[in-house]
Amino acid sequence: MACHGDVTAFDSAHDPAALGCWVCHQGDRSQRAAGLAHRGMIPVPGNLSSVGMTCGRAGCHAELAARVSTSLMATARGIVSVDRFVFGEQPTPDGEVPISAVGTSPADTHLRQLCSTCHLSKSKDTPGPVTELSRGGGCVACHLRENGPRPAHPGLTIDVRDENCFGCHSRSGRISLSYAGWMESDGTKPGTRELLDGRSVEPSSDDVHHARGMACIDCHTAEETMGDGRLHLHEEQATHVRCETCHRLTRARTASAGDWNREVAVIITLRAARAGRQPTNSALVEDRSGEVLTHARPLAGGVVELFGKLDGLRRLATPPSRACRAIRGHDRLSCQSCHSTWISRCSGCHTQRDERGEWVEYEVMPRATPPTLGILERDGRSTIEPFAPGMVLTLGMGPRTDPLPEASSSLIGPRARFARLYAFAAPHTTRREARGCESCHRDPEALGYGHGTLRIVEEKGEPRWMFEPTYELSPFDRLPKDAWIRFRSEPAGSASTRKEARPLDLQTQDRALRVGACLSCHDATKDRRLFEDFGESLRGLSSSCRFPGRVTK
Repeated sequence: MACHGDVTAFDSAHDPAALGCWVCHQGDRSQRAAGLAHRGMIPVPGNLSSVGMTCGRAGCHAELAARVSTSLMATARGIVSVDRFVFGEQPTPDGEVPISAVGTSPADTHLRQLCSTCHLSKSKDTPGPVTELSRGGGCVACHLRENGPRPAHPGLTIDVRDENCFGCHSRSGRISLSYAGWMESDGTKPGTRELLDGRSVEPSSDDVHHARGMACIDCHTAEETMGDGRLHLHEEQATHVRCETCHRLTRARTASAGDWNREVAVIITLRAARAGRQPTNSALVEDRSGEVLTHARPLAGGVVELFGKLDGLRRLATPPSRACRAIRGHDRLSCQSCHSTWISRCSGCHTQRDERGEWVEYEVMPRATPPTLGILERDGRSTIEPFAPGMVLTLGMGPRTDPLPEASSSLIGPRARFARLYAFAAPHTTRREARGCESCHRDPEALGYGHGTLRIVEEKGEPRWMFEPTYELSPFDRLPKDAWIRFRSEPAGSASTRKEARPLDLQTQDRALRVGACLSCHDATKDRRLFEDFGESLRGLSSSCRFPGRVTK
C-alpha cells in the first residue's frame, strides 16, 4: 500500500490491511520497486487458470474453487458433446470432454470460433466492470462488483446481480432476456432497444418471479452454479430447484442450525445481518440434492417463506391451486408446461464453413410463441415439458455466400449436413395464468407439427384432422422447416439434444387431439366438468357427437 495508498473502498472480507495485496494479486511483496514487486503479479485474480494461487488458496476458498473447476459452468462439457453429436462426431449427445480439451475437428473448430467464450474457464484479462459483453473470468465473472470510479477498488460479493449472468445467458436460450421481459426482434417496433452486441430486443411479458423482484440467485443456488462435486453431463442434471421446491405438494424437509456446514451458517448469518433481522434457525432442504437453501424455510400449510438474496424482502410461496391437480390426465404435466407463456424459437438456421476455415452463422430471426411439448425422463419420472428448436439447421462446407440463398434447396450438396433436434427448455417466462386448453390441444406447434392451421374436415363422410403448415417443407426430410415431427406420426430416430428426451408419441398426440376436437364445440371454462374427467365424459356421449377417431355403431 506504500504505492497504492490512494486506493479506497476495500471490502471488509478482503481488506489488504488484514490480508495484504499479494494474497489476491501475487507478486513479490518483499520488493519496494514497482518493477520487481510486480513480477508474477496477477492483475485479475479469480481466473480458474490461476485460482489455486488466489481465491482457491489454502485458508480461503479452496473447496469452492475445486468444485467450480469441474462444474458445467466451467467445463461446458454439455455444449461440447451436443455440438459433436450434431456434427456426427460422436454417437450420443453425452460426453465428458471439457471445452478446454477441444481439438481441430469441424465440430471443435466450430466450438472454438463461435461457442467457447461462455464458460468460466475463459480468462478475464483486463480489469473492468461486468457488462453485457462480459464473458468468463472464473470467480469474478459472478462475484465482481464495481464500487465506483477509480481509485475505488472493485469489490467481491456473494450478492450476484442478474447483470453478471446476462453476458452468457442472453445468448442461445436467451433466458436472461426472457426472464426480464425482452424478446429479440428486428428493431422496428416501439420500445425496442439495442444491446451492446448489436441485437435489438423489444418488450414482452416478464417472468412472474422477475415482476415480484426476485433475482436469478433466488432460484439458482450455490451448488447449481458452482458445482456440487458430482459429474453432470447437462444443465438439467445440475439444476436442483424446481417449481415444487417452493410451491409444495408434499411435506418439506428442514435442516436446523446444528446441521449446517460452515458455508451455510456464514451465508445465513451474513445475509440476515445485512437485512437487519435475526438469522433463522431452520432452513428448507432441496428434495433431490439435499442442498440447504439458505434463504428459505417452510411454514405451516405448505407455505415456504423466502427472503430475497439481494433485496432482503420477505415473500411467501404458496402450494399450487386445486386447478393444477383437478383434471385427470394432467398428472404428467410439469408446472412449466402450463405456466410458461412464451419461448424464443428459431429454426432453419444455416452455418457455413468458408474457404478460410471460418464458421459463419446465418441466423433466422427468432419468433416468440408458447413452447412445444415433449417428454423428458428424469428424477425417475416421465414428464411432459417445454421444448424448443435446439438444432434445426444445415451445416455446409464451401465458399461464403452473402446473403444466404433464400431457397433452402440450394444448400443441398455432398458436403451438407442437416439436423432436426429439439431441446428441453426452461423458458423463464412463468406467469400465474396458465396457457389455455386450446393452446395445447388444438395448437400444431404445441404438438410438434410446426406453425400452421389445424382443423377438422369431412372426408368420405367421416371427420378427420388436417394440418396445413405455414412454412415450406425441408428438402432434406420433407417436414415443415420449423416442425419437430411429422403430422400424426410415431416419432423415429434421434429427435432431441438429449437421450432422455423425445417428442410426443402418437398415442399421446391423439389423446390431446381428442380433447381438442371437443373444444371445437365445448368451452373449457363453461363446461369444466366435462374435461375434469374426460374419460367418463366420453363414455356418456350421444351418438350425434362426432370427432376424428370415434367409432360409432
